[in-house]
Amino acid sequence: MRPNLLYIFADQLNGFALGCNGHPDARTPHLDALAARGTNLRNALSCAPVCTPARITMWTGRYAGSLGALANDARIPAGIPTMADAFRSAGYRTSYVGKWHIGGAGNVPVPEDVRGGFEAFAGFQCYNEFRKDVRFFDEDHQLIEFPDRHRTDATFDLAIERLRSAAKDGRPFLLCVSEQAPHYPCQPSEEFLAPFRGRPMGVRPNTQIATDPYTPTYSPPSPIKAEDPAFQAYGGDLQEYLRHYHAAVSQVDAGVGRLVAELENLGIAENTIIVFSSDHGDMQGSHGRINKCVAYEESVRIPFIAAGPGIAQGSVREEAIGTVDFFPTFADLCGMRTPPGLAGHSMTEALAGGEQGPTKPVFAEDESGWAMVREAEWKLVADLHAEESRQLFSLQRDPFEMNNLSGRPETSGVQSRLLASLRSWRDANPLA
Repeated sequence: MRPNLLYIFADQLNGFALGCNGHPDARTPHLDALAARGTNLRNALSCAPVCTPARITMWTGRYAGSLGALANDARIPAGIPTMADAFRSAGYRTSYVGKWHIGGAGNVPVPEDVRGGFEAFAGFQCYNEFRKDVRFFDEDHQLIEFPDRHRTDATFDLAIERLRSAAKDGRPFLLCVSEQAPHYPCQPSEEFLAPFRGRPMGVRPNTQIATDPYTPTYSPPSPIKAEDPAFQAYGGDLQEYLRHYHAAVSQVDAGVGRLVAELENLGIAENTIIVFSSDHGDMQGSHGRINKCVAYEESVRIPFIAAGPGIAQGSVREEAIGTVDFFPTFADLCGMRTPPGLAGHSMTEALAGGEQGPTKPVFAEDESGWAMVREAEWKLVADLHAEESRQLFSLQRDPFEMNNLSGRPETSGVQSRLLASLRSWRDANPLA
């Protein structure tokens, strides 16, 4: 019998923010426990570190630039097969819960033609509010309201409901749960914020502590700055933002714990693969920046934890995986063939505990004008067309990317090799 696959992903959660990845302030016991009984790929990267493009790379196994989808609200082009299409063709029930943000924005229904082929659906496009107007829309565009629930908790409520339904279906299932937290405006429930109040929060050595973490929202539009609850909570105060951020992560962690417990209650845990990841990271003042859309590790590094049948237990791996690799990896884990033309590659051998093979480069890009290749310890950032190097870092010697080696005579060989690799990738994945 083919395994079920439960894929949970957060929004704007960088790969350094979990206890199992070494963060001293993290309160993530359920995710840490999942990592302890599965495999933690610590070099997972977003191939397009902004919401919509990252999600499109996940669902299509292709680079967003090659699909003309490097901007938020972009669509998956017609005729491009998706992960949900592949799983449905293999006899799986496919369900989606949470923020979608492909083909539009707003607290609105998601039309069937932009749903990426998911059969059962309970979501919304993009609405950055956690404590009010908590609405979802089902596959028939019927409104599902939660007047008294935080959006994070409501998303897991819906996920549990859909999990129970899938367990009764008789088919194996793919259930994808998209959490909006800890994306700004970063509004955790008080019960999760309380343990962090007044605590000094650790920062990375490349952090500029005076960075203002406040970001206005556009869906819905923020009030004027002085009246915005997010600005009142942490405007101009990076330490307070970090408290809110880690509290929001802790709230997601609690929801993951609820889902894992429900798998046990339903008696299907032993035949279910669980994967946890994110779409992109969060700069949090590193290099004086906030949010994402840049090539620094805090923006592109994301968590990737997998557990279940076929996954090695208690394993930590250093191989790199990109969001473009999720589709072929998930399909391979479930014994399925993937459609031709995918740019991603399966990482099941690493997840199964196999010998480390040749280093596979991971590529990323952004509509702001850069492209990146990450290969072993090296990262090269160039212009979007891969014509000229901008930055070169040795992550082994300089993990916080504070010493740009681009243009140095002693690194000319590495730079030339990586730039050639990036050009070959761009030729194979031309901008649409």
